[in-house]
Amino acid sequence: DELELVRIYAAIQRTRFGEQLAIDVEVDQGVLPALVPSLILQPIVDAIRAGDAEAAAALLRRSVVHHPADLWIHDALAGVLWWDLGRAPEAMSHAQAAVALRPQSGGAWSNLGAIRNDGLGDHDGAIRAFRRAIELGPGLAQFRSNLSCAFRGKGDIAAAVASARDAIATD
Repeated sequence: DELELVRIYAAIQRTRFGEQLAIDVEVDQGVLPALVPSLILQPIVDAIRAGDAEAAAALLRRSVVHHPADLWIHDALAGVLWWDLGRAPEAMSHAQAAVALRPQSGGAWSNLGAIRNDGLGDHDGAIRAFRRAIELGPGLAQFRSNLSCAFRGKGDIAAAVASARDAIATD
């Protein structure tokens, strides 16, 4: 499957580059049964590995044009735009598209919340998004930890501490 090919490729690259390369693959369990064309992720992985987030974003933008209803392309593009390029407004539009395409995805809601919180300073919007993510994935400590960060950003330290404790208890 495509994810396994990416993992094998990452292992080969880690052997080649050693400690210089760190790859963390996080996958929403709901997408594992999805069918995707073989090696569709390869050019994106290569661009990110090369440190060329602009190239990765360009590839993903082209993919969105051809597959506008694909949640995972929007979600990946939002991630590259925000985490790698710091472009919160553009990332936000793709995070919103991902949530609209699959409103039952806790991961999509969490990504939306992260961009609202860290990129746009919209702590209330982030809190709403993280709460929705928790409803959809109550066993995932990361969603609760993210909620704690949003409360901290809003200045509600008591709620931040309570959410952090919930995250620890969940983990």
